[in-house]
Amino acid sequence: MQQQPQPQPQPPAVGIFSYPMHSRSYSGAGIGHGIADHRYRPSQPLPPRRRTLLGYDNYADLMRVQAAAARYANAHYYDGDGGNSTNYNGNGGSDIRMQRGYWWLPGRALADVLRGEVVSMARTDRGCRYLKEKLDEGWTEVRAVILEAVKSDLEGIAQNKCGRILLQKMIMSCCVDEITAFLVALTEDPLSLIAMCIHQEGTLVIEKLIKKLKTNMQQSLLVDALLPHVIALATNENGKHVINACIKWFRYQHGMDFANLIACKSVELAKDKYGCCILQKCLERYGYWHESICRKLIVHAKLLADHPYGNYALQFIINMNMIPGVVAQILYQMKDQIVELSMDKHGSHVIESCIRNSEREDLDMIVNNLTTSRKFLELLQDPIGNYVIQTVIKETRIVKEISYYVLKRRIMSEHSSLESHPFGQIVLASLEQTD
Repeated sequence: MQQQPQPQPQPPAVGIFSYPMHSRSYSGAGIGHGIADHRYRPSQPLPPRRRTLLGYDNYADLMRVQAAAARYANAHYYDGDGGNSTNYNGNGGSDIRMQRGYWWLPGRALADVLRGEVVSMARTDRGCRYLKEKLDEGWTEVRAVILEAVKSDLEGIAQNKCGRILLQKMIMSCCVDEITAFLVALTEDPLSLIAMCIHQEGTLVIEKLIKKLKTNMQQSLLVDALLPHVIALATNENGKHVINACIKWFRYQHGMDFANLIACKSVELAKDKYGCCILQKCLERYGYWHESICRKLIVHAKLLADHPYGNYALQFIINMNMIPGVVAQILYQMKDQIVELSMDKHGSHVIESCIRNSEREDLDMIVNNLTTSRKFLELLQDPIGNYVIQTVIKETRIVKEISYYVLKRRIMSEHSSLESHPFGQIVLASLEQTD
């Protein structure tokens, strides 16, 4: 009896698909590492480690994407006769491999598979990491697909934590032309741009973009889009970072556009929690506008001195000595309220700044105003006012002018009332240290 020939064993599956090397059609979409898909139900969950690496929850989702990749590679990268005319690596078959748990294809094939999936992938941690790796690999086709897809939903991706990370990575790796195209897409819808600027994640993307803008045209595009909303952004918790970045990184001529609007609204910004910070940054950078802004703040010094945020703006121009005679001008505006402001939580800081930065004539005027007031004893015993008195004692002691002795005599006249009061005792102790 003639012995039947034994069937030849099939070679193990290569890569993430199980397919015969001599045929154009694949036998099925396996899961890689030589395991064919017929052993598993499509709805069966992937093992935890495989789920983490691949980014899919079950075999059905994994096979769906792999099958699409296989069809594209079969049509474009396999010549059907075992030759090497269209193979990516020239080994007689489509070279489709699994590397580090991700499906890997030649650039054009991967670009076709990614098209339509980038936006959803960018919103997940695994998808974001994968797209960042593809940007690093430098495939021109893949990079173009990612950039084009991202531009279609900039606001949504920028407001997502994972999408924000991808956008920042993309911005840092883009060339000048790519940045310009990205910027044009961003400024087409100003409302969407502002929504990104005031979002916790989106503002980080805009800040990164501002640092990357180098040409005059790029900066002009963004300035034109932001200018109508400068004040709204400057008074927003997240938007202030965008204006601050523009002031810091943009060319002088473009930064001056922001300075013009800030100067017009300087008093309103000074009374805002975030606007006062922008006002100070503008004063530091653009010296030409020092006098314009300072004059407006000085005129409204009485209004700003006891304001929770406005007092910081006054202290800034006093401590920086922005214009000559700034202390004398501020004191002139507040001459009828020096004692009341000295006992105010916010105004006392402005008075102390004036004392530390005043000329001799201004210091004499402050001492005279305090010592001749009917509220002098109340000021000495006040929990806030006593700090102002201590500052005056310290500054007048340095010059040892007549104002020091006038102040000392006036304090000692209230000695009996001060020695039994806790804050009065502090003032007396301060005075004794100077002797």
